[in-house]
Amino acid sequence: MMLSVVAGHIANFPFGEVFYYYQVAGFFLLSGYFFHYDKYADRFSKFLKSRSKLICQYLIYSAIIISTHNLLTEFGLQPTNYIYYSPADYVTAFIRSITIPSEALAGAMWFIPVLILMQFVFYWLNRVVKENKLLIGSSVLILFFIGWWIVKSNAIANNPYINTHIPNAQYFVYLPFFYIGYVFKKFGFKSLSSINAMLPA
Repeated sequence: MMLSVVAGHIANFPFGEVFYYYQVAGFFLLSGYFFHYDKYADRFSKFLKSRSKLICQYLIYSAIIISTHNLLTEFGLQPTNYIYYSPADYVTAFIRSITIPSEALAGAMWFIPVLILMQFVFYWLNRVVKENKLLIGSSVLILFFIGWWIVKSNAIANNPYINTHIPNAQYFVYLPFFYIGYVFKKFGFKSLSSINAMLPA
């Protein structure tokens, strides 16, 4: 999986575009598989503490990149369309970075806030519906279509103000893959075992 990510980001790599059909979905599926809701089900503070180190590291990294925005622009180390930040722009950029990296040099880190926010959404979804499988599955589908509409809607895509201020919706779009991984961990191997038991030796 990691090799496919590297290969997919190498310019002119043969058939590199093929990797994009599965690598992101595959990572979220694996993330769902290794998500342990039961471990934190009793207290949200325990769940938050388990993610706090990664959250802090990401926010510190984002803050460093954002704080050097004008300096990097001055030395031509930013994309050519980047402008100099005012104090208000710095604040907006940091707020935006909570849901998606706001700087080109932090772009590769997009997976971290999306994954963390997805885990938060899924955690609270489980708590609110009390782990009801039907309600969780239905909610995941509804959130997926809401996220898809936000990502693909021309009204949003063509509105620079909304694009700058709305939270990133990718954690809704990839939520079904996360859920499939989670469900497979809990029920997949049991199903495979039962199938194996029915097969002739």
